[in-house]
Amino acid sequence: MRRLWFALAAIAGLLPPLGAVACAQGELLLAQNVEGRAAIINGDLPLADDECLTDAKVRALEQVLGVYIEQQIVVQQAIVLEAYLRSRAAGYVERFEIVKGPWTDALGLRRAIINAWVRPSAPEEIAKGAASEETVLLLTSGADEQQPARPVAAAVSSALLDADYRVLDSKYLQAPGSMAPLQQALSGEPGAASSLGLRAMAGFVLQVHCDVAPESIYEGATAAQILTCVAHGAARLWRAGSPELLEGQQFEPVQARHTDAQTAANLAAAAFGQQAGKWAVEVIDTFSKRMERPITLQVNGLNTETEVEKMRNILGSLRWVTEVATETMQPPRATFTARIGGSTSSLAARLARLGFVRLNSFDDYTVSATAIPEKMGPPPEMGKPQLAPQPSTADLPPQRARTRFVCTLVMPADRVDRSTWPAQGLALCSRAALEKVAAALEAPLDSAPAAVAEAMLSHAERYLREPSTVLEQSASGGRYFLRCSVDVDEARVRNRLYRVVKRARAPVAMVVLPEVVMSRPAPEPAAQTEIIRRLREAGFTVLDPPTFEEVQRSEEIRRVLEGNFDAATGVLMRGGAEVLIIGEAFAEEFRNPVTPQMPSARASVQVQVIRLGDATVAYALGEHASAVEVSPLAAGKKALQDCGAKVADKVMPWLLQPPTTPTTYELVVFGLSDSAQAGQIVNGLQGRIGVEEARLADYLAGAGQATITLSTFLSLQGMTQALAQGPVPLQVQTIRPGRLEAKIAP
Repeated sequence: MRRLWFALAAIAGLLPPLGAVACAQGELLLAQNVEGRAAIINGDLPLADDECLTDAKVRALEQVLGVYIEQQIVVQQAIVLEAYLRSRAAGYVERFEIVKGPWTDALGLRRAIINAWVRPSAPEEIAKGAASEETVLLLTSGADEQQPARPVAAAVSSALLDADYRVLDSKYLQAPGSMAPLQQALSGEPGAASSLGLRAMAGFVLQVHCDVAPESIYEGATAAQILTCVAHGAARLWRAGSPELLEGQQFEPVQARHTDAQTAANLAAAAFGQQAGKWAVEVIDTFSKRMERPITLQVNGLNTETEVEKMRNILGSLRWVTEVATETMQPPRATFTARIGGSTSSLAARLARLGFVRLNSFDDYTVSATAIPEKMGPPPEMGKPQLAPQPSTADLPPQRARTRFVCTLVMPADRVDRSTWPAQGLALCSRAALEKVAAALEAPLDSAPAAVAEAMLSHAERYLREPSTVLEQSASGGRYFLRCSVDVDEARVRNRLYRVVKRARAPVAMVVLPEVVMSRPAPEPAAQTEIIRRLREAGFTVLDPPTFEEVQRSEEIRRVLEGNFDAATGVLMRGGAEVLIIGEAFAEEFRNPVTPQMPSARASVQVQVIRLGDATVAYALGEHASAVEVSPLAAGKKALQDCGAKVADKVMPWLLQPPTTPTTYELVVFGLSDSAQAGQIVNGLQGRIGVEEARLADYLAGAGQATITLSTFLSLQGMTQALAQGPVPLQVQTIRPGRLEAKIAP
C-alpha cells in the first residue's frame, strides 16, 4: 500500500476542510496543491517526471473521491483504489497546472505539486468501477424503533460472512452527504440504495425489512408460560450504481418460542435474517456467474515451476474463477488465463486480501500483481538454497530486479564446516543464484562444456556485482540457518556464456575470385566454385557469385581488388552478406620433370577476408597447387580447384571462431521524439546476449538525435537484427567502420 497518507490524514483532520480541498469551478472539480512523487529509473528524468505527474493526478482523484466516498472506505480500499486509478488517472483529469516542480528531493525522488480539474462524473464512475461484488452494504429496518433490527443484521451478516463476503452496515455512512440518501433508502425511495452502495464502494446493497410480533402464549403443564413470536418481512437486492432493482423476495413467516418474550423475538429475527442472508448469497452468486468472461493475469515474482503451479492452484480456488491455465512463464513473470464471474475489481480485492500478493494495476480484462513466494511456499528444503526476488530500491534499474535474490539456506550440522561457516553457505547461495540467472539466458549454463560450467559454478563469486551479504544467521537444534542477499552480474554471465556456448553463427558469405588460366580470363572460375561448394556443404549461406561480366563492370569490386577496402561495405550491403572472400587466382602451364610427356599446370590463389563494417583485412592466406591432366587447360582447372579446396578448409574454422574481444561501435540514431526513447533503446540493448555495454553518450533534443556507445560480441548482421527487434525498432541506414547510423523503423 504505497500512499495511505492522504486518507489517514483526512480522517485525522490534518487536511483542510473538504470545501477547500475540492471545490467546483464551472463544471469541473478542483483539487488544489496536490503532490506527486516518483522514483528516477536509470537516470531517466523525463520518464520520472511523467510518473510523478501521474502520481499527482492519482492523489488529486483521491481528494475528489474524499468528498463522494466515505473516508474510512477510502482507507480500507486504498490498495484497490490505487491500482484502479493509476491506469486511468489521465482519463478523469480534464486538465492540470504545475504549481511547483518537478524537482529532485534529498531522497532522490522526483516531486511535483499541481492543481487538477477533474470531471464531475469521475467520483461516481471511479466508485462504480472499483466497487467489488464481494462487498455488500446491508441496510436493515423494522416496523418501529423497538423492533429487534440488530439480531436481523447480525444473522444476515453471519450468512454473508460464512460465504466469504465482506459486509458493511449503515455505521460506515457518516458523511453529511450520505444522511439524506440513507433516510430515502430506508423509506423505500427508488434509486437511493444504489447511490449509497457507490459511496461505500460496495457491489451490492441489501435491504432487509423485518417485523416481529407475538403470536400466542402456550400454557404448558408447568407454571411457565411459553411465548411464540413470528418474524416476517422482505429483502431487496440492488446492484450499486444501477437504479433498477436486481431482485426482491417476500419470505415466509418464521416462528420462535421461548419463555422470555425478548429472547423469542430475537430468535425469530435471527432465523429470518439467516434466511434472508442465504437468499442474498444465492442471488449474488447467480448474477456474478452470468457475467463470466475471459481475463489475463500477469503475476511477477514467480521464479520456479513449483511457484507458478502453486499460484495457478490458488487462483483456481478463488470465488468465480475457473479454467485457470498457465499461458507463459518467463521468470520472474508468469501469465495466466482464466474465466471469472463478477468484475476484475472483485478479483483484485480478493488477491489483495491473500497476504502474499501485491496488487499493481487492473482494468476490465487484465490484472497485474506481484507475488511474494516466501510467504506462500513450503519451508526451505534442508541443504538446498531457496531463492526469492529481493525487493528493489527506488532507484534500481528494472533489469536488475531479476538478478537480485534473498537466499534462505538450512543445513544439517553434520554437513557444515564450522571453520568456514557462513562462507560455505554464501558460496552455496551464490552458486544457486548463478544457476538461476544463467538458466534464463539464451545460452544456458547446462549447455556449456562440463569443465566450463563447473569452473563458473565453483567460482560463482566472480559473477556477482558485489560480495553476498549475510542478513541473518543462527544455529540451533542441529541445524544452521542462513539468510543472505545475492546480486548476480547478468551481463558478465551472459557474455561469458556467449563466448563459450553460443559459437559464432556461420556468417552469410560472398566469394569473388576472378581467375586467369593460361593468360586468359576464365568465365567459370574453378577455385571460386570449389570454395562456394565446400562452404555450402558445411552449412554456410553463400550468395550466388557475380558473373565475370558483372565483376568487370562493377566499380566497387574493382576498387576492392585494387586494395581499396572501404568499398567492400557497399558490396556486402548490396548483396546482404556479412563476409566478403575476395582475391585473385591464376594458373599457368609448366614442365613437370616427373611427367614430362603429360600437360601440367601450376595454380596460385590469394584471398582476403573482409567483414561487414570493417575497412581492413581480417584474414588473408595464399595457397598453391599443381596438377597433371590431358590438356593444359584441364590441368590449370584442376590445380585451381585443389587450391580452392585448401583455401576453404582453412577459412571455415576461422569464420566459426567466436570473437575474443568485443567490437565497439558508435550508434547514431535519428528521428527520436524524446530522450525516453533513447533510454528504451539503451535498456533493450543492455538486456541482449552478446552486448557487453550500451551507454547513452549524447542526446540532442532539438535534432532528435542520440549517440549510443556499443561494445558487443555480436556480428554486424546480428547487431542489425538486435536493433530491429528492440523495444524501439531501428532501421540501419549507413554502416561505416566503427559507426552505425539508424532511424526509427516505419
